[in-house]
Amino acid sequence: MQLDWNLIFWIHFILLLVHQFEEYIYPGDFRSFFNRHIYGKSPFTKRKLTRTGAVIINIFIAWPAYIISAIYGTELLWLALGLCFVTLTNGLLHTILFLKLRKYNPGFVSGLLLFIPFGAYVLIQLFRTTELDILYATIILIVAVIAVPSLIFITSEKN
Repeated sequence: MQLDWNLIFWIHFILLLVHQFEEYIYPGDFRSFFNRHIYGKSPFTKRKLTRTGAVIINIFIAWPAYIISAIYGTELLWLALGLCFVTLTNGLLHTILFLKLRKYNPGFVSGLLLFIPFGAYVLIQLFRTTELDILYATIILIVAVIAVPSLIFITSEKN
C-alpha cells in the first residue's frame, strides 16, 4: 500500500496543534512551567519564556513550516523530514523532563503518545530517501534547536 505523504504531513500539523493545545490551553500553562522548572537550568535557558516568545515560536514559525510541509509534501521532503526530527525531539524532551522531575509538564502526554510514535514512524519511512534530504533535515533540526532558545532570549526581558 502506497502512503499518502501529503495526508501524513497534514496529520503532522494536526498533531502539532493537539500538542500546543495541551501546552497552552488544556491543561495549559507551559509558559509558567518553563519559567519555574526550565528557566536558568542550562546555558540555553537563561531567559524566561514570554507570551510574545511563545506566539512567535508556535504560530509564526511552527504553523507556517508545518503547513508548507503539508502542502508541498515530498516536493520539500527535506523540510518534512526536518520537522519530523523536531517533533520526535520535542516528544523526547517532554518525556525526559517528566522522568527527571517526576512531574507532569504541559505537552508531555501528546509528546509521549503522539510525537514520539509519529516522528519515529515517519523517520523510519523517510530514511529511504536521499542523503541530501537527510542532510537538509538535520540542518532543520539544528536550526530549530538553536532558534527556540534564541527566540525565548530575544523576546524576554532581562531580570
